[in-house]
Amino acid sequence: MDDQEYGLLKIKLLDLIGVDLNFYKEAQMRRRLGNYLSIHAGGNNASFLQEVKRDAEKRAALKDFITINVSEFYRDPEQWESFKKTVMTRFKPGSTVNIWSAGCSIGAEAYTLAMLSAEAGLDVRITGTDIDDGVLARATAGGPYSKSDLRSVPDLIRRKYFTTSDEGEFVIPSIRQRVQFKKHDLLKDRYGTNYDVVLCRNVIIYFTDEAKLEIFKGFRNSLKPTGALFIGATEAILAASALGLRRVSGCIYEHAPIVQSAVPNPFIGVSAK
Repeated sequence: MDDQEYGLLKIKLLDLIGVDLNFYKEAQMRRRLGNYLSIHAGGNNASFLQEVKRDAEKRAALKDFITINVSEFYRDPEQWESFKKTVMTRFKPGSTVNIWSAGCSIGAEAYTLAMLSAEAGLDVRITGTDIDDGVLARATAGGPYSKSDLRSVPDLIRRKYFTTSDEGEFVIPSIRQRVQFKKHDLLKDRYGTNYDVVLCRNVIIYFTDEAKLEIFKGFRNSLKPTGALFIGATEAILAASALGLRRVSGCIYEHAPIVQSAVPNPFIGVSAK
């Protein structure tokens, strides 16, 4: 699609589903949307968008596609092992730990945190947030989840914390009670504070550098002075010290004093490794 078509599409999608594509990397989003429309619009984008406006299911499907709701339990197990050793060992059994799982999608990573904390004997308060009502409803219900969603879950954990039904796998009530889900837009809404841990994995790599900068400023300010930020296995925060973050292990950063950079307006963001 040309510049004019993409510009009009951005306006339409902001109105239809409330997602501002100006915050997303243009080349990637143009390509993804072009492929999506070629499959679903049949060459008539205007007619398809009218259908989306009338049909709630089509709106939900389009929003789900754009916001890239891809998640699974225990995704990248080696990173979770690093998180357990680097961050979870800071808390004594019985400690109350305040955690934010941002961009939580179907709730897999928020529930992974809840299961790990249960194993460690920690009293956690986990808030899972996402922009998508559909995935939040599934997360709140604790399922159903597919075998693919659980493919990285250790057998012992799977037997202990999931039940099986005809619909799929469900998280047991005692784990679900550890997590509260609510709607939140990382690009527009106010961030909470006083978190021991903020987890946001493989979510903002699709955003522009400017959007990433604001999001990471928000995450840093949401952390306690002793707090930790856990990002995705394919991500790295550039110029973290200028933002007030210090890398401690793999994809784990901690709250630190802000180091003023000698370079005006340093680039701070997430870069795929």
